[in-house]
Amino acid sequence: MARKAKLTSALRSKARKRQSEMSPGDMVAWRERHGLDPKAAGAALGVGWRTIYHYEAGARAVPPTVALLCKAYDGGFRG
Repeated sequence: MARKAKLTSALRSKARKRQSEMSPGDMVAWRERHGLDPKAAGAALGVGWRTIYHYEAGARAVPPTVALLCKAYDGGFRG
């Protein structure tokens, strides 16, 4: 049982680290680099403008999927 608890703890720690791959400042920089306002950034990423605001304010962690979408947008993907 102790081994299972250690493994679970390690996985949770890794997941938290992944969630913090994009900081609030990174989100602001990404949006400004592309000349997007929060509404346009939300539309590009499939989330609401309030969600963008929460990411930028640090009220919510930027999920790995959103960080990945930002990287895809950087690469020219416009889905």
